[in-house]
Amino acid sequence: TATFDQLGFLYAGSTAFGNQFPVTTGAYQTQWAGGAGQQNGGTDIAITKYDTTGTFLVWSTYLGGDGDEMPHSLIVDGNDQLVLLGTTGSTDFPTPAGAYDNSFAGGSTVTPPGLGISYPNGSDMVVARLSADGSALIGSTYLGGTANDGLNSGVGLKFNYADEVRGEALLDAQGRVWVVSCTQTQNMPVTPGAAQPAFGGGSHDGYVARFNAQLTQLQYASYLGGSAPDACYNGELDDQGRLYVCGGTVSGDLPASASAVQGSFNGGAADAFAARLSANASSWERLTYWGSSGYDQ
Repeated sequence: TATFDQLGFLYAGSTAFGNQFPVTTGAYQTQWAGGAGQQNGGTDIAITKYDTTGTFLVWSTYLGGDGDEMPHSLIVDGNDQLVLLGTTGSTDFPTPAGAYDNSFAGGSTVTPPGLGISYPNGSDMVVARLSADGSALIGSTYLGGTANDGLNSGVGLKFNYADEVRGEALLDAQGRVWVVSCTQTQNMPVTPGAAQPAFGGGSHDGYVARFNAQLTQLQYASYLGGSAPDACYNGELDDQGRLYVCGGTVSGDLPASASAVQGSFNGGAADAFAARLSANASSWERLTYWGSSGYDQ
């Protein structure tokens, strides 16, 4: 994954399979922490800020614990602080005191094919914020429940390479951090008045959440899913603060709106969907399927 800041500096997020990844003096984590690894010995997240010409590293750091990690999404705020969404199998992923959740919840063994990562004790999402110079972890938290979170392996939805590791981190006008992803957990944290307070069914539901800027408070969380596998892949916020998400579904009972372009599941392996969360986040006020009788995502 990659992103950029207001001045055009490039930020790259990758997986590091050993201690030879180039890190810079003063970076937050200069030692590779290892992981579960399969034949590779484990992975950490590696984050690098390049200058605008791509000729040198402004800063570069590892980010990880005793299990495997992979980054899914990066975004930079107006103060050049980097926000990251990823998944982890680590029991000791770095989280500061006061984080929303300092503990790994885990799940069942999962090894996404072809990615070189393995989560023998299950996966949680992680959300983190790094300082502008890459030297400090300003905020970080786990986000997960008792089953696997952040990894899309739903039948019909896992189709192409790396489909497991979709999802996105977003920033709103107040600097709050939104997460758009998926979960297998039926007891994920949801907030009072959430658009969908209960797991819909199947193996996966889409899931959205909002944290304060410091990642110490979960301010909003909701499922989005029906009775078969569903996952949210991407999102965007409009100038009214409404969240739009898109994803994939096999469910025939998503809450399609009356004026939807396509009000019902079209058949085949999977449909795409697009949805809009109301401004007060109390309902999925618009939702449409988008597909055919074939495979559509």
